[in-house]
Order: sequence, then structure tokens, then C-alpha cells
Amino acid sequence: MKKVFLSALLAVGTLLAAAEVAPVGAWNFEQVKKNVVKATAGPDGKIINLGKNARIVPGRSGGSALYIGGGWDNSDRNTNGALVISNFAPEYDKPFTIIFDFKLDADPENKNYRKFKTLVEAASGERGPGFRVYIFYGSLQFRTGDGKNNMKHVAANSSTVRIPTACWSRLAIVYTGKTATLYVNGTQAAHGAMEIMKCNQKNLVFGSYRAGFANPATAAYDNIAVYDQALSASEIAENYLETLTRDHE
Repeated sequence: MKKVFLSALLAVGTLLAAAEVAPVGAWNFEQVKKNVVKATAGPDGKIINLGKNARIVPGRSGGSALYIGGGWDNSDRNTNGALVISNFAPEYDKPFTIIFDFKLDADPENKNYRKFKTLVEAASGERGPGFRVYIFYGSLQFRTGDGKNNMKHVAANSSTVRIPTACWSRLAIVYTGKTATLYVNGTQAAHGAMEIMKCNQKNLVFGSYRAGFANPATAAYDNIAVYDQALSASEIAENYLETLTRDHE
């Protein structure tokens, strides 16, 4: 029975792989020269505050990753790390998918549990417009807004979806133009209606708010990929399965 199930799983994986969609942007930190990250697809990235609150560390399945850190005090502003992909913010009225591996710092005694940790964003301000994906009070959230009091969230319940620390996880953010879905390790964590409020921000930023200004992720990043379409749940699952396979090679 196990052999039959495995054969079926491999067959499905083969079909999905054959129809795999190529990313329009991808970065794995294997080629970093000074503060420039060579892309495997799309434009190169720029590391902010490299050597201070950003550094190259071991990757998920070997190779290299980028750690983005910093602090939450006023004195830490503009000193946090970030990865900036210039002129690469998704078009807000069109579908997109962003996938990456991340490893949050351990948090003994939940010292930083209440801190705002920015994972990825393309926003003009803290309340929008544009979008931000972050962790706050242990909850993974996707937010857009008009820059004032009109904000919309799609969030994972922190009591049922626990974001691991000190180990690698894979996050997938899928936007259809009408909905947003968050997947953690191939499993849906949150889903809801969402229409991003368009802004003039052209850069896609990983790891902190406003490219080093505040709210650091305090996490390592690896295998970032951006797609110009909304991947399906089965494609997200297959993507994660491929990641697990690489972990054991």
C-alpha cells in the first residue's frame, strides 16, 4: 500500500514539475559582491547596512543565506538590515506570488513577541498604501491601507498557527487581485478578501520597514522567488515538497 501511495505522489509531483512556472525574480545569495546580490532571475538586489545589521550566513540546504537584523528602539532607526529589489514592486491590480525560506531568531521568554517584524513589503507608509507582510504578537499578517485609518488585514490566528523560531520555514504569499492567501510550510495559514491599495512605491523590500528604517525581521532569508501570477494550492505544496527533498540530498 505504501508503495502505491508513494508512486501516486511521485506521479503527481512529476506532472506538477512538468508544468512548473518560472519566477520573474529569484535570489539565493550564492553570489554576493560587496552589497549586491546577483539574481538568478530578474534584477539584482541590494543589501542595506551589510556588515552592521545584515550579514551572509549558512543557507537552508547548504550554500548561503542573508540574515537581516536590527532593533526596535528609536536609536536603531535607519540602522536595520534589508534587501531591496529596486523597481520590482508587484503591480497591485494584478496577481503575484512571493515565496521564500526564513528562519526567525529564537525568542527566549518571548522577549520580542510583541515586536513588529517586517518580512516583505512594498508600501508608501506604515498604514499604506501598498502592502506589508509581517509578524506581530506571533500572528502572521498581510496588510494594506490608505495611509489613514482604512486598513485591511488577512491574518493567521497565532493560537492555531505557530510561526517556528530558530529553524527554517517556507512562506508563500499569494495575491489574486481580489484575495490574499498565506501558506506556511505548504499549508494554508490564512485567507481572505484583499485588494491592495495602490501606491507609488516601486521597490520590493525584504526584512524591515522602509529599507532599514524600522521593524526588522530578525531572521535569515534564503531562496526568494517572485512570480507574476497567483500559484495554486497544489503548486505551493509541490514547491514545499521540492524544498524538503533538497533538505535531504
